[in-house]
Amino acid sequence: MDSVNDTFKEGRAQQENIDPNAVADAANDPVLSALQRSFISELQLEGRFSQKGGGAFEVQFPESLLFQPGSLRVRQNMVPFLDQLLRSVKETDTVARHEIAFMFGVGEKSVDRETTRSQEIAIRRAGSLARYLQTAGIERDRYTTGFVGIPEGQILAIFYRDLPKGGRNKLGTGRGGVE
Repeated sequence: MDSVNDTFKEGRAQQENIDPNAVADAANDPVLSALQRSFISELQLEGRFSQKGGGAFEVQFPESLLFQPGSLRVRQNMVPFLDQLLRSVKETDTVARHEIAFMFGVGEKSVDRETTRSQEIAIRRAGSLARYLQTAGIERDRYTTGFVGIPEGQILAIFYRDLPKGGRNKLGTGRGGVE
């Protein structure tokens, strides 16, 4: 309570203004920019950066870019590209670390007890990709795989910057996912 009273005392020296919009633009993050360049050069997918208070880059693409039809394994010709993305995420500075979410589309409806064939494949592919990330040396707390209400057969990849305590940007916790 004292700090609140001190804040509103007359004659108090002006504190510096803190601009809530002064969060570093995601497009200026060197890791996120490198990820976008990789997607553009390899897959001709531009993706997009978060617009408000965040450090995130997202790109949506067909599952068929990473997986052959009906297969649960990553396409062999996509392994070097995926490994390049993972190296970019792992080789970050000490101020912020970068994390990944690969979200598989299950359509506009929720996944019921009776999953469709394509939903079952998406569930298994998410598990397969999680194992791949773990095998590639990405710590479990730095990646997420799951499902989202986008068209079946699509993957939404989100790469985001997780700042230390006091920072803002954690996907899914109101700290700045893509808006």
